Amino acid sequence: MPSPAVAVVGSLNRDLTVRTPTRPAPGETVTGAELASSGGGKGANQAWAVASLGVAVHLVGRIGDDDAGTELLTGLRHPLLATDRVLVTPGVATGTAIIEVTPDGENSIIVASGANDLLSPADLDGAAAVLSTVAVLLLQLEIPLVTVARAAELAGTETLVVLNAAPFRPLPARLLRRVDVLVVNQPEAAELAGTAAGGDDAVFARLRGLGPEVVVVTLGHDGAAVVTADAVVRVPGRPAQVLDTTGAGDAFAGALAAWLVGAGARRSALRRASVLDAVRAGVAAAAFSVGRPGARASYGTRGEIGAPWQ
Repeated sequence: MPSPAVAVVGSLNRDLTVRTPTRPAPGETVTGAELASSGGGKGANQAWAVASLGVAVHLVGRIGDDDAGTELLTGLRHPLLATDRVLVTPGVATGTAIIEVTPDGENSIIVASGANDLLSPADLDGAAAVLSTVAVLLLQLEIPLVTVARAAELAGTETLVVLNAAPFRPLPARLLRRVDVLVVNQPEAAELAGTAAGGDDAVFARLRGLGPEVVVVTLGHDGAAVVTADAVVRVPGRPAQVLDTTGAGDAFAGALAAWLVGAGARRSALRRASVLDAVRAGVAAAAFSVGRPGARASYGTRGEIGAPWQ
């Protein structure tokens, strides 16, 4: 395997997906659903998205010593994806996500974090050399916040730190100041900005004032908004036939990171043009993914996604 250009510190989950004709009301039983099991977790999903786009990536995380953990590692075999820093926790269950998907493709998710909650700052010591040398460090919030913060501290001086702030929680100022690209959806943008609405350019601009060099707000089928020092630029969405939105945000984040690597972006030379192109790549990857069921199984290669990868 070539030296990794991206490191992902994050979660690994077993996804139990229930495709249901309707979401049950409290006390209601719905029949006619279909159940499928697959690999998930925002960390593993984003690492897989990066590798699928031809960029070498190193994944750091924790699983349990159960069958689900073994299956997850088996499912992550890829010539560009290193999992030797995925640690096994004895006597603890691997993280599990229960996902409801309705016919319109929308989903709701319940996560039992399991071993993900035990990924500690000390667990990153063995991966410090990787975290300090990669071009992009990709983080999310399905692991303890102290571990996310420690990963950012270990990033190299020229390493771009990309934080997908999901699922949302309040973030310390010190972490936000080390984040170069903050990726949030509209509800997360509103919560982080402390406002009831998350679709206004002024709200988006307020997020950049928290410390990140660039803020990217994903807007579903409407694309994304990119906030830089001098402007808020809208990147339009791409037409897509929506089958399942599970993991679309992870496809977006992985593609954004992969594009930044290909563009040679570094922390001291983060150009708006490179970020806009990376966001266009993310929009394309997410639009491709919603047309297939599941999370990682829905991610495309450069050839499958097409423009702007070709």
